[in-house]
This record gives sequence, structure tokens and C-alpha cells, in this order.
Amino acid sequence: MDTLRAFLTRRATEVTGLALLVGAACFTVALATWSIDDPSLNHATSRAARNLLGFGGAVVSDLGMQLLGLGALAFALPPAVWGMRLLRTHRLARMQLRIVLWIIGFGAASGMASALPPTARWPLPTGLGGVAGDALLGAAKAIAGPAGAFAGFLYAAVAVISLTGSCGFGLIEDEDGDDEAESFAPVVSRYDERQPRRGTATPHDDESPGLGLASLGALAHLAMSAKSAVVQRVDAIRDGSWRQTGHDPYAGNSPALAARRAFAEPGEAEAWDEPEPTRQ
Repeated sequence: MDTLRAFLTRRATEVTGLALLVGAACFTVALATWSIDDPSLNHATSRAARNLLGFGGAVVSDLGMQLLGLGALAFALPPAVWGMRLLRTHRLARMQLRIVLWIIGFGAASGMASALPPTARWPLPTGLGGVAGDALLGAAKAIAGPAGAFAGFLYAAVAVISLTGSCGFGLIEDEDGDDEAESFAPVVSRYDERQPRRGTATPHDDESPGLGLASLGALAHLAMSAKSAVVQRVDAIRDGSWRQTGHDPYAGNSPALAARRAFAEPGEAEAWDEPEPTRQ
């Protein structure tokens, strides 16, 4: 059950990350192909939308440009990073703080864009930061007075710090991969109890010899036995005792004689052990 729950959690996390990444990519494509002449919620026209994502892309991009201006690009950056992080590590720590920094970041980016002078080709009546950027810039100038001329630099610094922290690039400590280890910890522990992993030492492996050592020991014992038998045979031939008795000194150890002794009647085995009288 724990394995199934961990599997479903990982798949749901991957689907969420993929949705964030695809959504951010589609929003960026819609912004890149935005046109003031495309049909939108406040612009009715019989012309077909030239946006690559069709009418839906034209509506979304028009809302983004009118509200945030060029700050809409900052709106799409953190969700794309979140999606990649979820796909890679299946974890996104401190999500509430990330969302707060994300909102502050794209708002400050819009204020910074409104502080820039609009170009002649800018089609909207607002500044480069849209409605939100103009409102933030006007509030800063009203509060700071003459020092409000430097509000653009302040918004730029706030945007960089907030977006960097929202993406998690060094300002938010993220524990990557901890969820994967915690999710599968019960499964790994049960596996370790049932069967040791390959390459790990066990008490049985330390105490008992391996198959190779047992085979070498058997071969060494066999070689020593064969050597002893050959030496005894050579000594018997040199002494000439086998010619005097008429018996092979190793006949008593032969398999045939052992079989006869096993099935012999009581008293017959001792008779076979007595040497035959030598012929005069």
C-alpha cells in the first residue's frame, strides 16, 4: 500500500510539473506572437487571429500585455522553473514563500518597465509596464517625491531578488530528492530484511567459506591422498613384499573387497584378511 501511494504521488507530481512547464511555454509563445489587431475581449474584429495559439492565445496575451506590459515575461519565468524542478526532483519546498516572491517579482518587473520611456511602436496607451506598472510607478513617485525618479532602479533590484528567490536559485534552500528517499524508505527496509543487496556483506558470508575455497580444499585433499597412495605403492614394490605374500598391499582397500566385506556373512571378512600361505 505504501508503494502504491508513493507511486501515485510521484506520478501526480510529474503531471503537475509538466502542466506548469507547458503552460509557461504556451504563455510565452502567445506573448511572442501578440498583436494589437488580433480579436480579444475588448477588441472585436472579423479578422482571424494571427497568434500562433489562435483566439485563446490572442485573448490571454492581450490581457497580459495590458495588465503587466513587458512584466508579463517575468510572470511566466518562475512557473517554468517550478515545472522543471518538479519533473526532476519531485519536490518543491516552501511553496507559499515562492508564490509571494513570484507576485512581488512580476509586479516589480512591471514597475521597472513603466519607468522606461515607451517607444514609438508601442501600441498601448499605457507605459511599457501596463496598467499595474504605471500604478506602481505612480505610487512610488507620490510617496518618495523627487526621489521617485530612482524608483525604476529600486523596482529592478526588487524584481531580480524576488524572481531569483521564487525560482529557488540560491536564496531558498531546497532539499532535492528527500521526498524520493522518504517515500520508498519502507519498501527499501523491507527489502533489506528479506534479502541482502548485491555487494553487501552478511554475517553468513563472513563466517562460512565460499564455493571456490571449498573446491580448492577438496582438490588439495585429493592430490595429497593420491600422492600418499603412490608413495606407498612405490615403497611396497621396492621392498618386494608383494611378491612374497602374493597379495597386493592395497587389495584390502580396493572397492571390490570392500563390497564383498559389506555383504559377507559373519566370520568370512576376517578370513579374507588372513594372508594366503606362501608356496614352497
